Amino acid sequence: METFKAHTGDKVSYPHVHLCFDDHAVGAWYSMRGALLTRKAKAVFYVDSFDHLEDDEIDMLQLLRADGHVIGCHGLNHLNALEYSQRYGIEAYIYEEIIPAMEAMASYGFSPTHFAFPYSKFDNQLYDDVTRLFCYVRPGNESHYYTVS
Repeated sequence: METFKAHTGDKVSYPHVHLCFDDHAVGAWYSMRGALLTRKAKAVFYVDSFDHLEDDEIDMLQLLRADGHVIGCHGLNHLNALEYSQRYGIEAYIYEEIIPAMEAMASYGFSPTHFAFPYSKFDNQLYDDVTRLFCYVRPGNESHYYTVS
């Protein structure tokens, strides 16, 4: 985890609007590029399965990043973090799902600072531990995690 400690830099301030897209539909996201540019809107694209993306998809993500969008991490295999961590432990989830995803992203020059839990599944301890790796963790539909503090 120390490899990625620098990613926990500037925390996101509240309130804010978080326009985001999940999974790995890079072509569909890229097709919105013109509309986002026209409206000067910024988004976070949370990518899973980064190690299976095609070269043209990597190029599209690099262009989206160049436009000012954030390319975030959504895990390596889009596993349910809560189920996995309850079965194997939080440390196993981090070292088998998050760190390899971050390494895959880093191999193409991406420095993931944002993370979103697949399926919005997590508990308090998992959220706290994963938050140490990123400047922003989007828990999903659990609005009680969005606090001013």
